[in-house]
Amino acid sequence: MGWIDIILAGVMFFAAFGIGSPTLLAIVAAYLLVKGFFYLPDVASIFDVLAGAVLAFGLLVALPKLVFVIVGVVLIQKGILSVL
Repeated sequence: MGWIDIILAGVMFFAAFGIGSPTLLAIVAAYLLVKGFFYLPDVASIFDVLAGAVLAFGLLVALPKLVFVIVGVVLIQKGILSVL
């Protein structure tokens, strides 16, 4: 699942600059939320829940680009550590 986190971080970076369809972003947000709640006892899943919530909230409200970049960096770091 580490590779998926890295790909989703790329989606977060694109979302920071307004690139990407809202439907794709909603699917990614739902995936992160479901994955985070499924593995809830795991500490890393808290980051999934937060990333999904930020992305879902970002669909409704214009968030600063820095928020998406920070969440994307956390997802990349989590994905790299999962792959290793």
